[in-house]
Amino acid sequence: MQSRNAQLAKTLGVNGSLDLENLWASIYKPAGAVKGGKRPTPAARRPAPGKEGTAGEEQKKEKEKEKEKGDGSGFSVMSLFSKFFGFFEPFSITYNQRENLTTYGISRMPGMSFMLGLQDSLGVPIESAVGASGSSSSVNRNTSSTNENVHLSSGFSISRNIKVSLNYDNSASLNRSTTTTGQRSNSRLIYGEDIDMPFPQWTLRISGLEKLPLVNKYVQTMSLDHGYSGQFDQTYNMENGKEVITKEDRNSKFSPLAGMSLSFKNGMTMSMRYTSGENNSLSSGYSVGGTRTTTNDLSVSAQYRKQSNFRIPIPVWPFKNMRLKNSVNLQVTISSKSNVTRKSRAGGEYEITAETSQWLLKPDLQYSFSERVNGGMFLELGKTHNKLIGDTSYYEFGLNANISIRGR
Repeated sequence: MQSRNAQLAKTLGVNGSLDLENLWASIYKPAGAVKGGKRPTPAARRPAPGKEGTAGEEQKKEKEKEKEKGDGSGFSVMSLFSKFFGFFEPFSITYNQRENLTTYGISRMPGMSFMLGLQDSLGVPIESAVGASGSSSSVNRNTSSTNENVHLSSGFSISRNIKVSLNYDNSASLNRSTTTTGQRSNSRLIYGEDIDMPFPQWTLRISGLEKLPLVNKYVQTMSLDHGYSGQFDQTYNMENGKEVITKEDRNSKFSPLAGMSLSFKNGMTMSMRYTSGENNSLSSGYSVGGTRTTTNDLSVSAQYRKQSNFRIPIPVWPFKNMRLKNSVNLQVTISSKSNVTRKSRAGGEYEITAETSQWLLKPDLQYSFSERVNGGMFLELGKTHNKLIGDTSYYEFGLNANISIRGR
């Protein structure tokens, strides 16, 4: 008899957003605030003869009282909360859950409740597997998996030009078959051996620095960037109802630790970035040991582009009425990288097993004489250091020219 299998898949997704500024605005309304922005001013009544001075003083006093009470210009704790919540970006949350269940060897079609995903129980008997020798076996060959993940995001603005973005992720999974294994991960702040805790990843951007007195004469736009991302991953096996950890990974990276972008008024642009990261992997069980890798990367690039369109002042053929649309694009790249790998066995000291470093200088010039004639040249200088192989220096030079010929 041919055995039947049943599969069930369930997915749940929830998305939400919370805007503290709008929420507070719906709860707290300043005294004297009316729809439309301003309270209508009543028409002035003409005072009786002989009482002009008294009426003017009374009207002035009423305006002062309204200013103190109704316009919200005085200090207010509630107004302070309104300004505080205005710093924050909306909080967003996303939750996803996926469940998969596979059952082998069912005797007949499962019930409607199972097929609609209302229950996990099949409601039908399971057939025993018959081996080659004719013996029956009731070994459970069913498989199931559960995955959950949560994503949170928000941010805040310290000022108009200083913005911080925050992101946090947390996930967990469990797989059951003949054995049970699990995995969990979350965003984490990891620094050295003293700081290791769940924490959101962040990015910081400061713009508008071109207004500073020392650079405003030469720079058109200027901004600074900083970012951090960290993650913790853990895998484990379930043995006798207990978790047995098999591997843990802790990764942290400043990308960039410091970054700067500039555009000058003469058309030149420049970018500088320094990134730093560390990855730690610790295994247990049959292969006890750890691996630690640190990376550092510094890159500086500058680009200058100039375009012109002029007519050749020669009134004879073939230069008569000829225009040259030429452009120059110069780009210079400087980079320096280093990578160090350390390993430890059975909880011993970490020892360097691999170490590499590299620096690079590459100017690249592209020139266009017209729409049909263009060319360029580049120069690349570099040096690579490898602890096992040694040092290697290299030098490259390239020249290219393109001419487009069209027939009439």
